Amino acid sequence: MRIKCWRQNNRNIVGKLELSKDFKNNSNLQFYNKVSSLNENNNNIFLFNEQLNNQIGKNEAFANENRLTYTKKIDSSKALVAVARYIFQNRPYNFTDENDVFSQILNNPDAQKINQTIDSKMNFGGLKLSYLKKYSQEHSLELQLGNEFRKDFLSSDLQIFNSNNEAISFDKSKFTKPYRLRSEPNFCSG
Repeated sequence: MRIKCWRQNNRNIVGKLELSKDFKNNSNLQFYNKVSSLNENNNNIFLFNEQLNNQIGKNEAFANENRLTYTKKIDSSKALVAVARYIFQNRPYNFTDENDVFSQILNNPDAQKINQTIDSKMNFGGLKLSYLKKYSQEHSLELQLGNEFRKDFLSSDLQIFNSNNEAISFDKSKFTKPYRLRSEPNFCSG
């Protein structure tokens, strides 16, 4: 495959905030926030099996990450640390491809264009408590106790069109299926 024409337009924005506060009782509180946003548009024409193939894609991404950390120094060799985190990500994608390969996949000669929209979201959060003890330069102890959760959602919608941009009916069940995953592990280590 050779590239005939490649056009891409990107916008990427990232912002970060970090705050820290020291207290008189040998403790510290830190807050961290990072927000990012991506918008990418592609309008490409490729040469595939000696035929022009138009591909149009719109990719978006949004992420928000937060972390709060509290550290309490007990003495010169011991400390307690608590960390709370939350992350959200959203990644929708819309893709259109003009290619006669879909007529072979669906066994329908009118199928000339595919459009797929994808919705992908993730939520993650967690809390971790740690006890740290330093015995020497080479030996230390770290005990951790915590809980995390993660929730993922992924769905896809597929549409097929003829050369006049008219929708073609087909059995989507083989190509699209929403997916949900949830996990909430507890952990303890030392």
